[in-house]
Amino acid sequence: MQASIKTSLLFLLCFLMCFKSQAQPVDNKIVIVIIDGARYTETFGDSYHTFIPKMWALSQQGTVINKFYNNYFTYTSKAFPALYCGAWTDVEDIVYNGSSTSHSVLPTIFEYYRKSKNVPSAECFFISESFESIWLPSLDPDYGENYWPEFNAVGHSDKEVAIQALTVMANNHPHLTWVYLDDVDHSGHSGSRTDYLKAIYTSDKIVGAIWDWIQFDPFYQNTTTLIVTNDHGRHDDQNGGFQGHGCDCEGCRHIQFLAIGPTIKQNFLSSKYRTIPDLTVTACFLLGVQPTKTTGSVMYEIFISENNK
Repeated sequence: MQASIKTSLLFLLCFLMCFKSQAQPVDNKIVIVIIDGARYTETFGDSYHTFIPKMWALSQQGTVINKFYNNYFTYTSKAFPALYCGAWTDVEDIVYNGSSTSHSVLPTIFEYYRKSKNVPSAECFFISESFESIWLPSLDPDYGENYWPEFNAVGHSDKEVAIQALTVMANNHPHLTWVYLDDVDHSGHSGSRTDYLKAIYTSDKIVGAIWDWIQFDPFYQNTTTLIVTNDHGRHDDQNGGFQGHGCDCEGCRHIQFLAIGPTIKQNFLSSKYRTIPDLTVTACFLLGVQPTKTTGSVMYEIFISENNK
């Protein structure tokens, strides 16, 4: 990671500390970070953890699942909706606010949360870089647009997304924050292994900065779970290498999963087979929300107490 990126994130973190919330936490919060297209062999599959030193350190306080898989489509347009819908869902094209985009058919975690808790959109944020047409949640008649999150799409790099994420968390204090980092995937497709590895290292630093803020801000500390995963991996070296993805090889399917928080087991490695739809169902469980149209399962094994099965 370039020194300038590290300096910028540290400066921002210190700056935001001057404006920390005095609100007292009353219930669970969740921050979910999706690192698009990181291959497991360069994350937790690397025994030296060369490119994820921060996440490896955090794993000593949390849980890693070493058999977390994309079990269907290993490309973003299908895998990403499956992550926040808790099920593999169809997507439909739509023209929204004058731009061509698509929306998931099944409801998302944002819709489940907002409807169940009867809270405004500012309680949920989807944070990403600037897209010409951002992917949309569902138009499901039982949920839909009235329960969408706030969208914060600014900048053209993971560094800028990180700054936005920390700013939103400091100023708005959403209970549900979804952060999408896509530089790893872009760098992989570029064909530059050096850029690809640097992007993973940058995303690792961002995860560390987000966790530092969670520990500092009274609104988040001791009540917030951080989850980090991927939508897909990349071809393993026997099937084309890091430049691409989209098949059913181990490299494309095997992805990382890290969870850390007050109810999560510490320094725990789970070898239970889990898949993408389990993410949102587990997050909803933590938030006290019942997701009615999902196919995933709660990952009870990651919790300190498994008595709520």
